[in-house]
Amino acid sequence: GLGPVFVLSAMVMALGGFASIAGLPLPFVEGGIALSVLALGLLAAALPSLPGAVALALVGGFAVFHGHAHGTELAVGQSAISYAAGFMLVTVALHALGVGLAVTARRMELPRLLRAGGAMIALAGVGLLVGML
Repeated sequence: GLGPVFVLSAMVMALGGFASIAGLPLPFVEGGIALSVLALGLLAAALPSLPGAVALALVGGFAVFHGHAHGTELAVGQSAISYAAGFMLVTVALHALGVGLAVTARRMELPRLLRAGGAMIALAGVGLLVGML
């Protein structure tokens, strides 16, 4: 199942967030986020079903960038633990929503919808990359 992917992404995001809070720099954070949106969108459009190990590696690898970005956004005086728990919970919820929509589209035999969704996500990634220029 995808449970390990959800847990891993939340844990790696938390590690990235705490690294940021601790002042550890991570180069190319915004670029890593943009590339994650582009790459995962392209994969969703082309290969709606990835082997679990591939999904774990991709999501885990990209999650550190997202977590680091969240860590830099921690407000002064806010609890880092509460903040991290919040963005971890929201991440798991968003992943579950995306997977739920994909499963529903598959069950309704709407593969074009899956590919179109992936293509739209990839376009958002292109937009993020262009916005960095």
